[in-house]
Amino acid sequence: MIRFSLILVTLFLSSQVFGQLYYSLGLKTQRVNFLYVYEGDPEYSYDDELNTWVLSDGMDSIQSKFISFGPTLCYGYHYDITDQIAVAGELEGFLGLLNVPGDRFYFDFGLGVRGSYTLNSSRYSNVFLRLGVGYGMNRGYSENDVLGLNWRLGYEHDFDSFLLGFALDGNAFVEDLSYYATVNADALIGRKLNSIGVVVYFSIGKL
Repeated sequence: MIRFSLILVTLFLSSQVFGQLYYSLGLKTQRVNFLYVYEGDPEYSYDDELNTWVLSDGMDSIQSKFISFGPTLCYGYHYDITDQIAVAGELEGFLGLLNVPGDRFYFDFGLGVRGSYTLNSSRYSNVFLRLGVGYGMNRGYSENDVLGLNWRLGYEHDFDSFLLGFALDGNAFVEDLSYYATVNADALIGRKLNSIGVVVYFSIGKL
């Protein structure tokens, strides 16, 4: 416990000299799309337009597509390289409290490196790009534990008393670690795992 406290004190003191720890709160709305196409057995079905029996292509698709809305919390460490260029490491979590359609639970988080460029010398505003690793968990009609690339492109404006930010946020997931996806991996033909949305956030405190 003493060692852990010393580590926290060391990080705090170093942030005062070399960089700055910060946090922000926000709201995010995003569109999530998890689509899987599996190889299945061809079977006959009746086509009402052709008035005949037709043979299917033998593919089964499972799709979980919904809109998620909720709060975000971000912690970061900011370091100035020059008067206009800065880098930061960020850890952010999102909880989807409202999902349409509902009857599901969804959250995701991202861990990445951010580069920003100040638009004027007074550091009144800046644009930034963050790249890193993203993880998402969906529990509903289908279950997903997805891992991939997280990115964010945004703009921040400093109002002295607080900082306001707007950003476009997305995930390009490349792997599903859920049980169903793992046991059916041999029958998988193709998949699309992604999310994209907008986030508005503000920061009134620094650690």
